[in-house]
Amino acid sequence: MQAGVGLASHIPVMDLRLTNEQVDLLIAELDQIIDGDRYFLSPRITALREIRALLKIPWGVDSDRV
Repeated sequence: MQAGVGLASHIPVMDLRLTNEQVDLLIAELDQIIDGDRYFLSPRITALREIRALLKIPWGVDSDRV
């Protein structure tokens, strides 16, 4: 089963059904965590930046994202 792009894993893909408001809130929280971290090049922050980038992909005006 594919966990990500080109990555095989024993963990199944998560199918999150988030509303636009929930995605916006999650992005805002990630922004605070990323911007407030003193180790901005750490693997943890890099991973959070990648997650944030995925959440910012436009999914349509009224459709649910992710």
